[in-house]
Amino acid sequence: MKDWVSFTAPDARVLLVDDIPTNLAISAGMLGDYHVQVDTCSSGEEAIARVRDMQYDIVFMDHMMPGMDGMESTRHIREIEGDYYRNLPIIALTANSIPGMRELFLGEGFNDFLTKPIEPEKLAGVMNVWIPEGKKQKRSAPEKDDGLEIFTDDLQVEGLDIAKGKAQFREKGYFRVLKSYCTHTPALLEKIKDLTKNPLSEETIGEYIIDMHGIKGSTFGICADDIAKQAEDLEAAARNGDRQFIELGNTLFIWALENLIQSIEELLEKVKDRIGPDQ
Repeated sequence: MKDWVSFTAPDARVLLVDDIPTNLAISAGMLGDYHVQVDTCSSGEEAIARVRDMQYDIVFMDHMMPGMDGMESTRHIREIEGDYYRNLPIIALTANSIPGMRELFLGEGFNDFLTKPIEPEKLAGVMNVWIPEGKKQKRSAPEKDDGLEIFTDDLQVEGLDIAKGKAQFREKGYFRVLKSYCTHTPALLEKIKDLTKNPLSEETIGEYIIDMHGIKGSTFGICADDIAKQAEDLEAAARNGDRQFIELGNTLFIWALENLIQSIEELLEKVKDRIGPDQ
């Protein structure tokens, strides 16, 4: 796998905004290769407060969040008086990839956008454009992993592409991302269960879309693409008002996701002694 990181920027400060903790862990892990200073928050309201208090070089803003979403948050930031707020690079993060997305985000005040799961090559393109040249330090050689082999080839989890995850995050980073996923995804899954105890109404279907969207993004992010695709299809069905598809597919999805989480937890238990007690 090609290493796309050509520079580090230890003096640059970046804000990550996402309501899904695993997505924050994934993005922060990928930014670690650039040695930037990373702050995180989980809501649009908090993002606005952060940019008022701190000078950031880039804000990565999830576009779909409960309450104040990324678009509304960006509009509020742009309306604050001062050149910093008008010119601050704000990059939309979205798990939806549809024609016209770029034009939509640029029209809403964003400078650029990245689709989730974030691809290292595309992240490199954004970092190259928006990190100030004066803060870039040329990297003389690609960094090597620390020599730990945590996820050996004999370890397999059905539905999880461990080799892809290792290549994207390195051994320790992938361990932390998977641990975050197992910690935070069950709460979202419980919300899905509660919402679908009864047929979805006009009110609850909007909540279902947001929660399924979050699960979709983080599940693609850990390289469990088949189950993420199920979440993607259920989200699309909810957007289209196809309650019959949801009724047929939701139970199978919940079963598959619960099995995935359990299998990942068993995997992490097997390898925990290889990584050390501080992880």
